Amino acid sequence: MNRTRTPALTWYEDMGPGSGGLEPRAWYAGSDAGRMPLNGKWLFRLSPGAATRDESFARPGFDASGWATVEVPGHWVLQGAGGAPAYTNVVYPFPVDPPRVPAANPTGNHLRTFDLPAGWAGDGDVVLRFDGVESCARVWLNGRELGAFKGSRLPHEFAVGGLLRAEGNVLAVRVHQWSSGSYLEDQDQWWLPGIFRDVTLLERPRGAPRDFFVHAGYDHRGGSGTLRVECEGAEGRVLVPELGVDVATGEAVTVAVEPWTAETPRLYDGELVTSGERIGLRVGFRSVVVEDAMQTPYVRPQENGARADLRWAKLTDGSGAGVRAEGGAPIWFTARRWTSEQLDAAEHRPGLRAGETVWVNLDHAVQGLGSQSCGPGVLPEYRLDARAAELSFVFTPLG
Repeated sequence: MNRTRTPALTWYEDMGPGSGGLEPRAWYAGSDAGRMPLNGKWLFRLSPGAATRDESFARPGFDASGWATVEVPGHWVLQGAGGAPAYTNVVYPFPVDPPRVPAANPTGNHLRTFDLPAGWAGDGDVVLRFDGVESCARVWLNGRELGAFKGSRLPHEFAVGGLLRAEGNVLAVRVHQWSSGSYLEDQDQWWLPGIFRDVTLLERPRGAPRDFFVHAGYDHRGGSGTLRVECEGAEGRVLVPELGVDVATGEAVTVAVEPWTAETPRLYDGELVTSGERIGLRVGFRSVVVEDAMQTPYVRPQENGARADLRWAKLTDGSGAGVRAEGGAPIWFTARRWTSEQLDAAEHRPGLRAGETVWVNLDHAVQGLGSQSCGPGVLPEYRLDARAAELSFVFTPLG
């Protein structure tokens, strides 16, 4: 019996997000903890493919004196280091065989040596953060592999405190232009491989938060704001001097405030203080509530939220009084506090004022969305043609 063996996937073709990294987070706020940028000139060597298993460049003492240099953050194809920028719209830049990518997979080895700042306390951990690498990377520090990652537009972090030295640290990064992640990132874009966003060492002292979340809601009826700061990994206090706020993390406090709006972006200076770190806050009080669940508040008002293929619909107030509408055929139902003409005339959300009257639309059919300029046209079952139509309803009072 003949059996066909499927070649094993390489790490950059594997469909997993990577290995060795810390739990994802979006951003580190400015604080008094140490922060060391690793941007600047990096040693660089380009290979035409990704098949090499040679990792000797990642070991301390490797002779890279013959290598070129590139600027980080940057794209090597824009720095004369090999290859060229490529643009695609709706087709992939390589044969489609997910999750596999071509053997001709440009690979850039990057090297950076650095010393730690003299003032770092060294009593906590240190995080190595990459804010963006296209398309994937393996990372070594002082000869030890930290892990690998995909997701070009996502930050990736590694805990490196136990591997750092006061002087002569060697950071090595191998970047492949193509990976299984490339299948998710293709659509009307430039392909520009490299370490194209910041690389940073972040000191994380003992007693510093792992993460925090600021909740700052606004009650427009009384002009008050409610502030609560969640703090993960540490306990501390939240200070907003202008508002007289000094509360423990996790505790809510309500005070009179000016709201944040797009026209008046009012922010209050504050601080999250823990035993290991002081983090500056800029707090704006705002609440966004969809009170009418049938209308999504787009920036440019537009019709949406209709309920389709209904046999009946009813509209009532808090006491249960109202009306029920039933159609002989399935109907489309919407209820809004403005007319269709007001909706069409409003260019921005603030120009759409809700009144006391509820306007109900009962429709036999509604034209679907779509155009063949980009994507499919309207599906046949949702296309309206010019023809006469009759629709009847039965209205029944309620309450």
